[in-house]
Amino acid sequence: MQKKVFLSYSSHDAAAAMEVCRALESMGIACWIAPRDIPGGADYGDIIDKAIIGCGAFVLIFSSHSNASQWVRGEVNLAFTENKPIVPYRLDDAPLTGAMRLILNQMHWLDAHSDSNCKELATTIKRMLNITDTADSTENTTPPTPNRSGAPKRRKGVRSILWILAILIVVGLLGGGYWLSQRGKGVQSEEKSVEVDSVALAQAKNDSLARAEAARAEAALVEERRRKREAAERAEEERIRKAKQAEERAARERDSLQRVLRERERVAAERERIQRELDSLERVRAEQELIAKQTAERLERERAEREAAEKAERERQERLAREKQEQERLAREKQEQERLAREKAEREATEKAAREAAEKAAREAAEREKVAQAARKIYKVGDFYRDNEGREGIVFRVDSTGEHGTIISLDEPATKMEWVVLKDDDVLVAIGASNRSNGASNQRQAMMQPRYAYHYPAFVWCMTRQGGGWYLPAIEELELLANDSKLLRTVNAAIKANGGKPLSNNGYWSSSEVSVRKAHSIYINDNTGNYSSEEGKWVRNYVRAVYRF
Repeated sequence: MQKKVFLSYSSHDAAAAMEVCRALESMGIACWIAPRDIPGGADYGDIIDKAIIGCGAFVLIFSSHSNASQWVRGEVNLAFTENKPIVPYRLDDAPLTGAMRLILNQMHWLDAHSDSNCKELATTIKRMLNITDTADSTENTTPPTPNRSGAPKRRKGVRSILWILAILIVVGLLGGGYWLSQRGKGVQSEEKSVEVDSVALAQAKNDSLARAEAARAEAALVEERRRKREAAERAEEERIRKAKQAEERAARERDSLQRVLRERERVAAERERIQRELDSLERVRAEQELIAKQTAERLERERAEREAAEKAERERQERLAREKQEQERLAREKQEQERLAREKAEREATEKAAREAAEKAAREAAEREKVAQAARKIYKVGDFYRDNEGREGIVFRVDSTGEHGTIISLDEPATKMEWVVLKDDDVLVAIGASNRSNGASNQRQAMMQPRYAYHYPAFVWCMTRQGGGWYLPAIEELELLANDSKLLRTVNAAIKANGGKPLSNNGYWSSSEVSVRKAHSIYINDNTGNYSSEEGKWVRNYVRAVYRF
């Protein structure tokens, strides 16, 4: 019974596979193809496994789809493991990759584009399965009987020898009869006796029969030798075929073993490479942890140093304030002592001079008060401020005396700028400028940072204003303006009247820090209203400087 040919293909090539199946079956080759030959409800894997194990040949309908199909790779691998004859039948020029290249690289391929109606594929399969075509068998009424190697037996020469022997026997018999007739005629002419003729004829017949028997014995001997020779030839051919099959099987096993060894070597090399990469990653991780630890320690030291510097600065400011208060107290006491001394001297004057001295002192006191009021200027919100050192601005906050307050600059930078400027490899840090009401304190914190002039452009722009002492306002100082619309209109009108640029429709940085990444800002908008926000330090906003007088 003829074994079926298993057709392996990708589902994307189903139409082409069915064409191949119909062409092969039309030429007398039984095929097994899924899903046609899978019973309903059966497990695909089990049925396909049994079909490959029981097939006579395995045809791979190869394309880019089958090269990428996990199912097709599994079927090819099973056929290779079971030592099934594999015939690759190419539909396109997709290159072999992975397991396909490992198994099929050394095999002869058939090209579907040059194989009309799958004739070459059918011929290859028939040769593998020893299938005889029906059309060929009808051409000769008496076909030669094939031997085990597929070649016809050599009987034609033997038949020729037998025919020659038969002709020789007939010729011998006819020649003997003719000779006997001539001999009889001579005897009659010589008038010999009938007894002599009978003896001679019997002797001739016996000789002819002996020669015929010898010819048959010789023919039988020749036939026996021929059969033995053919049997020996068949045995030798069978031995050669089995030896060739054993050699081919050993070669396939050797190639398979070599592929397995190469695959093991590749896997071992890949394992070593992965181990090296893991070791490298482990070293990198350890280095990163060390760098992170060193960075954390450095930041902790810098924080401690900043806190120590801030504490020292606070103590120095407190000491200076105490010294200043003490000097003012001593000056007041001295002035009080001088005044008491003058009053005592005046009281010791004569009664006459006392009234005049008192009147003179009153005039002098009135004059001094007048001079003091002229020297001491009183400010209110919206006034233009200018001092001897060139500081100019608009007053937006004063104390109860009107002598002290805060001004805002008339101008702002031509372009927006960042709160902090960092390069890609710079580390974001919190600088401790978290004061919400005192921008001067935040300004000092920024000035203590490394490369202050490069990293903090908003603070630098404020510090470099005319006369010095300017700083970037804290968020509450800006909210004082933004949250009081009447105050903002008054200040903007004064800024405009003095040739400055009013605060309008822009975002402005404050000096108050929120976190490592963010700082407070104010948005002043005439249409949508004013509001405060927290933005990334790298965002660009406008800047206004303030000064306390």
